[in-house]
Amino acid sequence: MQNAKKPEQHDAKPMERLRFSTTVLRLLGEELNPSPDQGILELIKNAYDADAKQCTVELKGVHLRGGSIRVWDDGNGMTADEIRNGWLIVGDSLKNRNAESPAGRPLVGSKGLGRLGALRLGQLVTLTTRSIKEPGIQYRVEVDWQAFELRPSTNNSVGCVRIADPDGIFQQKTDRLGFVDSEAFDELRRFADDVLDWMGRERVKERDRRRKAQLEVNRQEKQEAEIFVKEALKTLPVAQRKSISAAIEKLKTAHQTEVELKDETAQLYFTLGTVGTTAAAFAHQTKVPIKGILNDANTLDEYLGDPQMLTLYRQESSKAVKRIQSEANAIYSFSILRGS
Repeated sequence: MQNAKKPEQHDAKPMERLRFSTTVLRLLGEELNPSPDQGILELIKNAYDADAKQCTVELKGVHLRGGSIRVWDDGNGMTADEIRNGWLIVGDSLKNRNAESPAGRPLVGSKGLGRLGALRLGQLVTLTTRSIKEPGIQYRVEVDWQAFELRPSTNNSVGCVRIADPDGIFQQKTDRLGFVDSEAFDELRRFADDVLDWMGRERVKERDRRRKAQLEVNRQEKQEAEIFVKEALKTLPVAQRKSISAAIEKLKTAHQTEVELKDETAQLYFTLGTVGTTAAAFAHQTKVPIKGILNDANTLDEYLGDPQMLTLYRQESSKAVKRIQSEANAIYSFSILRGS
């Protein structure tokens, strides 16, 4: 008796992976360390966790384009494996697996995210390290953030505008109340809005051209298929021809119903996606102006509580009022844009 062959089983379920836009690296870095000094502090923490006895911070022309920040220490350094499986993994850290440094220091960093914020301090980042485990060997890693800039890939990604500012006219200035408005920045903002609006319209036109071309190809293929079926039916006996024709018509009707249902479902998801995108964009675009309004409002409230301070800081109070008006107008303009 021959052994019966067992039927093949297909229990494996399709596996998918979460995918992230490289833009998340920029967003995470900016959210984690909103100020440069906090980013530098993260690098100093890394030196401490590496049992460094000395750590030096050097700032060169950081107020101008092309400036640099250099941090070096005499810590333990990293091997190639520690760089690859620790330092280069965002959100993870080899420190998570240890409670103390080799010298017994309590570790002050463990999330594996702080360095991301620190590395966002510059356009080009260079890591040079020599591990005490491998005397005479030096490793070098370079990160060029320009390679991670937003690239249009979907209908929601319009593009980005890059500018060269050798004279530093777009370098934001601050006073004790926050960022100072700049006419150059306002002009740049208007220019960027016009450019991105034009780019958005061109991308929609290109999408419509591709869709129209694809529809024409589908129409021709469908027409050729219908002609082929008609010719094939002519070769069949009359009795079979009628039954098969009826089955084909029934199949067409069922297919059309399926297409209509899928269209309705796609429209629902598109609507929900648009609502979610709009809400996220509104929250992102209004966060900074709202924060500025609250800061200026608190400052004015402090001045109003003391007439002497109000008199002393009258000019600053006037600037705060103008900023509140400008920030409120920005929110209002964005709400009109989203509502139109």
